[in-house]
Amino acid sequence: MSSASVAARPLRTTSRAARDIVRESVRRARAVASSSERPPAPEARRRPIPIDRRTLLLASATAASSRALVLATLRADAADETDETERETTRASAGGARDDPDGRSASTSTATSTPDGDGATRDSGEDPWEGSYVKPALSVREYVEEIDKERDAAFATLRALCASSKFAALSNELVLAPTDDVRQAAYYLPWALVKLDEDAGVTTQRAWSEMRDALTYLDATAIDASRYDAEEEDVMAGIDRVERALDALVDSVPAAYR
Repeated sequence: MSSASVAARPLRTTSRAARDIVRESVRRARAVASSSERPPAPEARRRPIPIDRRTLLLASATAASSRALVLATLRADAADETDETERETTRASAGGARDDPDGRSASTSTATSTPDGDGATRDSGEDPWEGSYVKPALSVREYVEEIDKERDAAFATLRALCASSKFAALSNELVLAPTDDVRQAAYYLPWALVKLDEDAGVTTQRAWSEMRDALTYLDATAIDASRYDAEEEDVMAGIDRVERALDALVDSVPAAYR
């Protein structure tokens, strides 16, 4: 054997081993590729959630209870509206009405032939204000004294706010002391007076209506002035109107009850 053939064997062995390595690499690559293209096993797929009869019944019961709750709420609201309507009808038939300083009218009537100042009828032998919602806590004289005590400070405050162009603060001042003290006393005064003298009480009630309108006008004018839609002179004129209405209200009270 020649030395050249002996030297060539290791080369053949080496090249065969390299080919085997290449074949093995290709086989593994193909195996990996084929495995990635396979669909997932049935166990790995998402299974639908089983819905049995008990689940369906529970869902139906929940929906039914929610519907029943809604229906019960609607019926309760309808019943409340019906009760309120019946109460208002009863009040109207009884002749009682409610008034407050914010503008709701006050009138009380009982079945007689004598008309009162609000156009209703009353029985001179009964107290037409007995069933009223307004219950004055003070006497006529005490309400007049409250007005006399607070009015100077109230109108001085209103005019000072107007002069300094604080129109929004003036609007708020109408529901704050001392202005509100005067307003409340003027509101309750007719209700206290009518228990002593019905004709005088009705007259004073009309005077209060004028004062209430003046207060409403003043409030609206002050708000307009705060938006530059009215002038300072308009607000000051509104204050003067309220004061004149208050004077008329106090003057309508007979001197014997002051």
